[in-house]
Amino acid sequence: MIDGELQSESDDEATRVSEVKTTKKRKITGRVRDVAKKLRACSYETGEDCRCKRYECFQQVTPEERNSLIKQFNDIGREGGTNAQNSYLGGLIALHPVSRRRPRLDENQARMNEGSFSYKVRVVRDESAVEIPVCFKAFQSLFGVKPFRLHRIKQSIMTTGKSPVDNRGKHFNRPRKVPEATREAMMSFFCSLKGRRAHYSLHDSTKVYLPENLNVKELLSMFLNKNPGMEISYETFRHTFVTEFNIGFGYPRTDTCCFCDENNAKVSGIERKIAAVSVEEKESLLEEKKKLEEEQKLHITKADWFYKLKRKAKKISKTTQ
Repeated sequence: MIDGELQSESDDEATRVSEVKTTKKRKITGRVRDVAKKLRACSYETGEDCRCKRYECFQQVTPEERNSLIKQFNDIGREGGTNAQNSYLGGLIALHPVSRRRPRLDENQARMNEGSFSYKVRVVRDESAVEIPVCFKAFQSLFGVKPFRLHRIKQSIMTTGKSPVDNRGKHFNRPRKVPEATREAMMSFFCSLKGRRAHYSLHDSTKVYLPENLNVKELLSMFLNKNPGMEISYETFRHTFVTEFNIGFGYPRTDTCCFCDENNAKVSGIERKIAAVSVEEKESLLEEKKKLEEEQKLHITKADWFYKLKRKAKKISKTTQ
């Protein structure tokens, strides 16, 4: 009986695992994807020896120079991406007219080359740059790139005179893209929200707290009521709310005390009086306002110092028995 229960539990676990594995979700562009993209652009490795008898490429380029070339190529990809790497490779490829054609088929059937290419690498020797001619296979191996990429660069040089531009991800056939008008309306709506800030801090925090009876769903309903003709999904609305703004719900964890409320009320009253009195009376009111502001700053400094001591004592209590 026990074996049967264990078997059924293991079957249930296997079913749950398979369900988790088969779940399909759309990938969200974010930090992991950006890091993987940068790693692909700066993780090239030097390939095998070309064994070229004409140039003896790997004998002409020393191992230290090979390591320097691949490091420089990866650094270019890390800083400027694929386009910068293509420009660097394009500067090391020279286009020449075909000096002699020897087709094996008739001219009508033969596929004639439109140009001839030569390759070189640039290294530093004795504090001066030196260009070393290499073959195609060595050029490909020294930078760890594939032949198709070099073929695209050569075709672009031959037709446009410059290296190609990487157009991946730059298409405009995105029917589900959020329109600019909708995005601007969302940003304007979030900026118009009135909330309260946290107190007891000498550092100005940008976080704003909305009433606790609100949430993202309620905000979306308010936005759609304000803009009846617009269509926006909850996920897009929430993603913009979370990533573009620093807004929370409920009261701040550090709320005002009686002293803060009383002091702020006095300052507000003095500011109203200043606008309605003469110049002579205004000076005394400004002095009183300055005194209240200094008391408020001292009060916040004491509170800030208290919380620092509290955090320090908490750390000490964790390390001692």
